[in-house]
Amino acid sequence: MVPQFMRRFMRLPVSQQLLCLQIVCRLAVIHLQIRSNPVREFLHPAGNKDEKNQAAVLGEIVEKVSAHLPWHPRCLEQALCCCALLSARNIAYEISYGTRKINEGLEAHAWVTVDDTVICGASVIAEYQEIARLDSLDLTASDNIFNASHQRWR
Repeated sequence: MVPQFMRRFMRLPVSQQLLCLQIVCRLAVIHLQIRSNPVREFLHPAGNKDEKNQAAVLGEIVEKVSAHLPWHPRCLEQALCCCALLSARNIAYEISYGTRKINEGLEAHAWVTVDDTVICGASVIAEYQEIARLDSLDLTASDNIFNASHQRWR
């Protein structure tokens, strides 16, 4: 029996199927890179602020696709995937990191905004205190999300 999400996927237009596959591939690479690199190295540039609706759709699709992947990409992986997709489309973004206290420790969360609208990771940001924000326009240009300067995080 074919899972319901696969039946829905097969009914999508080819362009959306390709976008979903691109998201799955980027999430897989980011998942592996997060496991082997310090978090402060995850920076990526972008361009202008003209396509807010496209950005919102990308964020929604990243979150929906992530829900069906076997490794369950977390907020940082989803946020970095959104950043890479936005950058490829030359859309400016900000990636934010926040924390909240839980019991005796801290829990972290990452989210992405375009023109002050959260497009990825919005569901729980009210519970988190923002501790860092990076604007894509301030970052060094790079083809690889993990090659930009990490000096800003020190």
